[in-house]
Amino acid sequence: MSMRDSLDSLHDRGVSLATRTIVLEGEVDAAMTMRLFKNMNILQQRTSSNPMTIVINSEGGDVQQALAMYDLIQASDVHITTVALGDCMSSACIILQAGDLRKSYASSTVMYHQGTTSVGETPTNEVKAAFSSSQSLCKRSDDIVYARMKSATNLSRVKFDKMLDAGIYLMAPFALREGLIDEVLL
Repeated sequence: MSMRDSLDSLHDRGVSLATRTIVLEGEVDAAMTMRLFKNMNILQQRTSSNPMTIVINSEGGDVQQALAMYDLIQASDVHITTVALGDCMSSACIILQAGDLRKSYASSTVMYHQGTTSVGETPTNEVKAAFSSSQSLCKRSDDIVYARMKSATNLSRVKFDKMLDAGIYLMAPFALREGLIDEVLL
């Protein structure tokens, strides 16, 4: 593969075969989930045992899609490093937590907050079930982030829940201290 082909692949599809890097940028949605799924499969088919890196720059989005990506990364037999570059906020923070090794560039912001629920165009008779499902997804994402923070800081669940009311906004050095990343990149 020529250098030009490798660059085109990274820019057009968000994957570099040469460096085994996947880029997730923009809104966390179903399209991002499917790009990650396809790109992980491409890299695993080429050489299934070599590590890969997933670089994340996103202000967040759909928590269900973030959890799907979290599960996909966690299910991989390959060592995966996740890297925050720029914004890694809201549901994107959940994706970051899936990495075997979690890194962040020094000026990046890692943010997590209480999820929001919308029932949109849900038929009236399904609103209660839709709301309950949404609450379960939010609880699961909260549990993932809390587990990481608790292991680093012995944070109580009560204090964590209070922090969520205002949102947790952390530059990389503070995200490291709070257990949301393992390493700061300069």
